[in-house]
Amino acid sequence: MRQGEIRPYRPIGPRRELYVLVVSADEFNADPVSRPICVDVVPGWPSSGISIPLTSRDPVEGVVRVATIGSRSRDALGEPVGMITGQTLARVWEAFHVILDLPGGAR
Repeated sequence: MRQGEIRPYRPIGPRRELYVLVVSADEFNADPVSRPICVDVVPGWPSSGISIPLTSRDPVEGVVRVATIGSRSRDALGEPVGMITGQTLARVWEAFHVILDLPGGAR
């Protein structure tokens, strides 16, 4: 599992399947007992400073909802459908700086 991958997420319960973007570091993700940190990808959601639209060069359509950050069960994550572009990932990190009031700019 790698940072920047888009994966299907199939949660247990009534919530429908959706795509998520893996944002946790590769070293963290390599630990088999870790729960990868992800954010939801939602089609049709309006973009904003903290909801980042995916581009035509990204593997799926939709908006990365940075405020949905959280750990996800490895068992509920499917195989990767692709990696987002470096430019999109930089915009996601800028949005994290905004919502978490972190110093500095893009990663």
